[in-house]
Amino acid sequence: MLDLAAGFENRNYGLRRSTDPRILLKSLAVVLPLLAVAGSLFIYLWVGGQNIQIGYQLQWLQLREKELLNIHRQCIIEEQILKNPEKLNAMAQADLGMFLLQPDQIIPASYEHGDSEKREKYSGNLGRSTEPVKNIAFNGL
Repeated sequence: MLDLAAGFENRNYGLRRSTDPRILLKSLAVVLPLLAVAGSLFIYLWVGGQNIQIGYQLQWLQLREKELLNIHRQCIIEEQILKNPEKLNAMAQADLGMFLLQPDQIIPASYEHGDSEKREKYSGNLGRSTEPVKNIAFNGL
């Protein structure tokens, strides 16, 4: 067997920590390109993830816009229905069960009752004329 360490201890004057500049430059030449590639891959993946996230947000916002446009159209249609007296009368009678007032159900402003407390309550000008109030919603019926 060959002993390579023979005589080595004769030349050992002490261990010193020193870095050879050539070895340092070679190791940096290997590590720096790897770090650059890793950094660029990280940035590429991060930007791709951001694009996917923005795409999902854009898709959600487009769906929300469609929903809001449908609600807006429904509000316009409902506004047009509520502006039409005939349709409003039909809705009041069908959905709410309202009916036209009979003449005996209307209390004029100058109504006098036998009871003095009620007379004070119903007499005088209440901000209305003495004619029965016509309901505008049922004007055509």
